[in-house]
Amino acid sequence: IGLTSKYLGAGFQTTGYPYQQPDRLDYTINTRFNAWKNKINVVASVGQRVNNVSNTALKAKQFIGNLNWFTQFDDHFSLNVNYNNFGFQSNSGINPFGIKNVSNDMGINPTYNWSNSKMNHLLSLSYNYSKYDERDVISGATTSNNTHTVLLNYVPTFLTKEVSPDFSVLYFSNSVPGIKTTLTTISSGISLPVAKKKVRLRGQLQYTIGKLDSFSSNKNFIASCNVDVKLNKKLTWATYMTLNSFKYGNEIL
Repeated sequence: IGLTSKYLGAGFQTTGYPYQQPDRLDYTINTRFNAWKNKINVVASVGQRVNNVSNTALKAKQFIGNLNWFTQFDDHFSLNVNYNNFGFQSNSGINPFGIKNVSNDMGINPTYNWSNSKMNHLLSLSYNYSKYDERDVISGATTSNNTHTVLLNYVPTFLTKEVSPDFSVLYFSNSVPGIKTTLTTISSGISLPVAKKKVRLRGQLQYTIGKLDSFSSNKNFIASCNVDVKLNKKLTWATYMTLNSFKYGNEIL
């Protein structure tokens, strides 16, 4: 565990916004360790950043923390968990409500693989949750933006064939006060070389259902085909065709 501090200076001063920081002071505690016969790897840090330490503008404080935890249970199953926090707070002069926004992001990713004499299988699930809270400097009210994302991937690999298929399912949900949007996408692709591996073909199908609040769903179908021809060692001719069909829901009115 280490404690570090840092002071950065600049030739001009601006405001205390997180993306325009003229000078700042960071305090961070970092740690990294392995456990369970090196099957567990943890990297984490926590700290605070103080902006405008020269007092030429309003000061701002930020809380920064992150965690990445990886576990390899056996030869087939692994799990990765990550978390990030970014908190920002600043006064607003005579305004009673200062600037304040906090972002929290968490991800969970289990992966399972298995194989036999003919093929390998990879199954991966990813779940990500993002929460962003922001305070209105006029009313003092705090609004929240919440996002959920779930992605399931299945990739089989043939050991005796050149064909490479893949399958995925995606669910996305975002909600802010008064509005909720969801997307569900199913996609599948296949790739294979032909003509003595001088030509690679790839086709993909994707179907998406999108929904806004109580309106009827949007439906989007995409079909694509790619043909890559290797003319020589340094030159490849790429050709692609795409069909996109979109049917609107009744929110278009």
